[in-house]
Amino acid sequence: MNKVGPKLLGVIGTIVFFGIIIGYITEFKYIDCTIGVKKLLLYSAITGIAVGFLVALLTNNDPPNSIEKTRNYLFIILVFFVGSPIIGLKTNRWFADKTKTITPFTFIKQKPVLSKPFGQLKFESTAPAYYLVELSYQGESIKLKSDKQWVSNAQAGKEVYLPVYRGLWGFEIVDIQGLTPDAATI
Repeated sequence: MNKVGPKLLGVIGTIVFFGIIIGYITEFKYIDCTIGVKKLLLYSAITGIAVGFLVALLTNNDPPNSIEKTRNYLFIILVFFVGSPIIGLKTNRWFADKTKTITPFTFIKQKPVLSKPFGQLKFESTAPAYYLVELSYQGESIKLKSDKQWVSNAQAGKEVYLPVYRGLWGFEIVDIQGLTPDAATI
């Protein structure tokens, strides 16, 4: 009976570990679109530490040794600290109010990015892998990635209008998924 507990705990820990990794991988393309993502990540991490501490206090009564108890406390707090930012990001996006509002942004620049892991070969086309669009919104610089060039005739300082919706935790998300070339009105 004692050996079933550690095995089950190991399986659950492995699933949680790979779940956190997969969660971050699937959220990378949306992180840039979230306005105020640094604050969201900070608040999520602080919440994760607090919840992890409470869970550790409530569940970690068995080990009699103080070193073992401390190790278990730190492990539980670390799991919540690492997992809570992805939970904050995903819940902000998944449970968002999908009502879009057209919001003005100040255009700074757009540049094509040629991303080849081993460099450019002579016979390959020089088409960009994606476009990096830098905008300003309420004094904050925002960099968005797009597969297409969707702001072709903008000049620095001009306003562009993009669809934005408010996330569950109040952080706004720029919806660039449905944008086509020149979809932003200038």
